[in-house]
Amino acid sequence: MLMLLSTAALQAQDDKKNDDKYKVNTHNDFVLNLGLNNYLQGSEFPDATGEQYTLRPFNSWVVGIGSVYKTRFSRSFYVEWGGDVSLNNYRFDDAQTLIVRSATGISFETDNRTDIKFLKSKLTAGFVNASFIPMVRLGGSGKSLRIGAGLYAGYRVTSVARNIYRVDENILRNRTPANYYLENVHYGVKARLGFRDMDFFATYELNPLFTPGRGPELNVVSVGVSLMD
Repeated sequence: MLMLLSTAALQAQDDKKNDDKYKVNTHNDFVLNLGLNNYLQGSEFPDATGEQYTLRPFNSWVVGIGSVYKTRFSRSFYVEWGGDVSLNNYRFDDAQTLIVRSATGISFETDNRTDIKFLKSKLTAGFVNASFIPMVRLGGSGKSLRIGAGLYAGYRVTSVARNIYRVDENILRNRTPANYYLENVHYGVKARLGFRDMDFFATYELNPLFTPGRGPELNVVSVGVSLMD
C-alpha cells in the first residue's frame, strides 16, 4: 500500500512539472530581418512589360531590427508578436529613372542628359511595424521545425528618392525627401518557416505602395531571413 501511495505521489509530481512546463508563458528575443524587395502589378512583375519603375531585385532590399515576444500556449503552439523598425529600399533597374512629383501624382521618367554617367536611382521608405503570427512547432524539442502565418501593419515615417551619377571625375548625389504619394499605412500577410535561431519569411502587402490614382498600382513582396537572439 505504501508503495502504491509513493508511486501515485511521484506521478502527481511529474504531472505537475509537465503542466508547469507548458503553461502559458512569454519570453522576448531581439530580431534582425534581412531580405529582398520587389513588387507585383496585378499578377506580374513590372519587368514583364518593360515599365520604367522595374526594380533590380538583388539590389532592392529590406532591413529591420526589433523586439519579438513569444507567448507559448502548449508544447507545439505559440504566438509570435512584437514590433520593429524597417527600411525598404527600391532600386530601379534603369539608373536613369527619375521620379517626377506633381500636384496630381507621380510619374517615372528617363533622364536623357548625355553629359553625365548614371550610377544609381532608388526610392527608400522607413516604417514602424507591428506583427502577430501564430506558430506551430512540428516536434517536441527547441531545435524542431516551426511554421506559421499571420498579419503585420506599419506606419511610414520617412521616404526619400536618391540619384547618384558621375560628372567628369566627380560623384554627385541628389537626395530629395518627399512623400511621393506613398501610402502612410501599409499592411499585409507574413509567413515564417524556422529552425533553431533562424527563420525564413515571406510577406505580401495587401494595400498598394502608392495612393490609388496617384501612382502605379503596385503591391510589395519580400523574402528573407530573420536572425533571433
